[in-house]
Amino acid sequence: MKDKIKGCLIGSAIGDGFGYPTEFMNVEEIKLKWGNNGLTEPIGDIIKVTDDTQMAIAVSKAIMNSYEEGNLIRDNFEKELINKFVLWLNDDENNRAPGMTCLKSCENLEKGMKWEEATAKDSKGCGANMRVTPLGILKFKNKNITDTQIGKWSQFQSAITHAHPTALVASELTAIAIIKIIEDVEPTELIDVLIEYSHSQKYMGKSRNL
Repeated sequence: MKDKIKGCLIGSAIGDGFGYPTEFMNVEEIKLKWGNNGLTEPIGDIIKVTDDTQMAIAVSKAIMNSYEEGNLIRDNFEKELINKFVLWLNDDENNRAPGMTCLKSCENLEKGMKWEEATAKDSKGCGANMRVTPLGILKFKNKNITDTQIGKWSQFQSAITHAHPTALVASELTAIAIIKIIEDVEPTELIDVLIEYSHSQKYMGKSRNL
């Protein structure tokens, strides 16, 4: 299990860094620069950590600082996420073409705005989705944590910067996908499993508050 978790985190960072040179390029531009097979080897001696991985690390630190007695403390998690996002905003290493939505929302947070007002309410961007991996693996910290709890926390970390329902659901399903893969669900079965999970979470008059 530890190897799977390490592989998930390190693999995510490598994937982000490896793909970074192709960011903002379409398929034809990639082929024109690197041939029909695209980019097949890392550029340079090291793969640099991207802004996506930086924010995933921020979420990881927020989780570690607000996890108590087998649960995330809601108010602490909120404060820690905001604190770590603002620190990321001002980090000298935050120079890897970060998304404008993340930047703007974090700038609002730095001004002292409540996250409900600081966030981009109409953003469906992937800026929240790409940093949710640490919440997926949190399930394996405590067997009593449910998929539904992971889903709530995943949506919450999204809502602070990307509050459109599509962004919230995408973050939740990514975290659940990570859980299912670690639980040995076959990739070919994953879509059906996620659809079944989505149906199980339909709003039926029950609160999904944190």
